[in-house]
Amino acid sequence: MSSSVRPVPAMVRAVDTIQQAGYKTGVITNNWIDEKTNKLMTQFLNRHFDVVLQSCQLGIRKPNPLIYRLACHRLEVQPSQAVFLDDLGRNVRAARDVGMTAVRVRETHQALRELGTLLGVRLAFEKTDSSSSSSHVSLKSLRKRNIA
Repeated sequence: MSSSVRPVPAMVRAVDTIQQAGYKTGVITNNWIDEKTNKLMTQFLNRHFDVVLQSCQLGIRKPNPLIYRLACHRLEVQPSQAVFLDDLGRNVRAARDVGMTAVRVRETHQALRELGTLLGVRLAFEKTDSSSSSSHVSLKSLRKRNIA
């Protein structure tokens, strides 16, 4: 991955914890086409999320409402069953406009605290983690997976 796009360790742990609790996870990225960087990013995202939507492949970007609806469709949830996190207010507003619960990420620990409360899942964080999460904008489904 490029030096400007790095996963936030606490966010990665949170995604793993959320999945272990039975929730589906997805990510919507406004990324660019750069074969080497995109390949590494795609591999990383596919390892950690159930659904990955990359703007460079879809031709639509946040805050276009279509990308949020597509994410919900692929996760097989209604927008009202999804929680969306982003560090940009316009993307948070757009998610809310389509009916999602949305959390504006100002700091990692603040976002994880809010997300954990919404999902009823304890999400650990370390204050030493970076407060920026622009590399890990994620959509969490409030509908649990069918666990056999």
